[in-house]
Amino acid sequence: MSEACETLLARLEVLTWRLLQGEDNDPARLLATLTRLMELAPSMRAEQRTRLMARLDQASAAVQAAQQRLASKIESLPQERRAMRGYVRHNSARPVTGRVSRHI
Repeated sequence: MSEACETLLARLEVLTWRLLQGEDNDPARLLATLTRLMELAPSMRAEQRTRLMARLDQASAAVQAAQQRLASKIESLPQERRAMRGYVRHNSARPVTGRVSRHI
């Protein structure tokens, strides 16, 4: 049991770091690992529970950072789409017709 807790705590640390660094924007794996750790919490040693509490604070900050990145990405999508349409419109050799888009 102790080895499983240590493995999950290490996984939690890695997933938290990846979210904080922006290498991963999906907190689902982090939240799944937290759920498994919370199920094991009653059987953990006191030292492991202390580490878990510290990791919970870090995980919370990581999830908030990922949420902020996703929110800013969502906000920028309309501008990126307009820019892409303008790029295609000005750099396309021939205009895209309705017939082409219907066949796609």
